Amino acid sequence: KGLLFLFTGIICINQLIAQDKSLTNTSKSSYAKLQSVNMGDVQWTNGFWAERFKVCKDSMVPNMWHLYTDPNISHAFENFKIAAGIDTGDFKGPSFHDRDFYKNLEAVVSLYAATKDKHLDAIMDNAIDVIGKAPREDGYLYTKSTIDQKKSGVKKQFESRLSFEAYNIGHLMTTACVHYRATGKTNLLNIAKKAADYLYRFYDTASAETARNAICPSHYM
Repeated sequence: KGLLFLFTGIICINQLIAQDKSLTNTSKSSYAKLQSVNMGDVQWTNGFWAERFKVCKDSMVPNMWHLYTDPNISHAFENFKIAAGIDTGDFKGPSFHDRDFYKNLEAVVSLYAATKDKHLDAIMDNAIDVIGKAPREDGYLYTKSTIDQKKSGVKKQFESRLSFEAYNIGHLMTTACVHYRATGKTNLLNIAKKAADYLYRFYDTASAETARNAICPSHYM
């Protein structure tokens, strides 16, 4: 009985540890029936999904990264560079363009989790370094508004229901959590935590009308 108890305990501990690097962590939920494995613990070796993963690794993610980091094609990453003071110019693209780059970065994170490719780790660190220079001192990060504020000197936020500010920050939080679990690094997580603290402080004193000024529910999740 003692050995059985010890063996059962080891299994339970391993499940909790594995959850630390899984896409979702349900280890503290008393209702969860399933638990995720670490993101890098399962590899597709052959067959349909292995072929799809190879296309994703060799073509899809590299091509999307090129599209979103080339200012002549997409201004998503360029907007962060301008907001960070690394480059000059105006914001271009849709108001949710920050989100587009965060999701692109999250795809690279997920690919890194499965491959541990050092090149992917390096390009993520480079992008995160730029993103980290873009927020306002209070953690507010929305490149469309940040770029305008640097020119006007006037701090404004949440003026339009179509601003997508909290929406973009919500996707920053999601990407940061996945990045932390895949890499163990806190460089993106710290940016997201500061932005989350800003949202907490802002909504703590916001009017009911302003609090409802959010176009998409992702950040609520």
